Amino acid sequence: MEHFFIRTTRLTLKALSGLLLGFFGVYFLLVPAEHGISIDIPGILMLLSASFLWSTGTVLSKTFKGNSSIVSNIGIQMFAGGVGLMFVSGITGEFSRVRFSMNSLLAIAYLVVFGSLIAYSSYIYLLQKWPATKAGTYAYINPLVAVSLGAIFLDEKINFLMILAMGAILLGVLIVQKSKIKVVG
Repeated sequence: MEHFFIRTTRLTLKALSGLLLGFFGVYFLLVPAEHGISIDIPGILMLLSASFLWSTGTVLSKTFKGNSSIVSNIGIQMFAGGVGLMFVSGITGEFSRVRFSMNSLLAIAYLVVFGSLIAYSSYIYLLQKWPATKAGTYAYINPLVAVSLGAIFLDEKINFLMILAMGAILLGVLIVQKSKIKVVG
């Protein structure tokens, strides 16, 4: 996205191959290996749309120079995202389906601490220091972490294809991080 829209970087062949390897690794990690499992096409399209919009926002945020602190900017972004999600939840009737349990409260606490305070803040910091292509490789690692945590804490099964896919993801991220992404201008 950064390469094509704001033209502040030029991808090398090495960086592009690392991105594609990581992308295909995520694809094979998420595609069900067993036959007879249906895939939710509208869900996949929503996820792809969200990823595209996230990438677009990431690239455009690099062109924005705010006057306030990074902490204020992060807080505003998270607050706006929360308000937007609450609005959509209200429209779609999600509030009537809310049920709290110890597991759901622990999941929320985990997402607040690790997903928001640590991971998102680190991402925004990295985005200021690195090209978006390199900072964005965290997105390849997230499915790997989710599958690993599912196997450890929820006794989910990992098959050989998943192990190969995780290896491809890690190799793709390594290739991108080691590549020379040329900053233009």
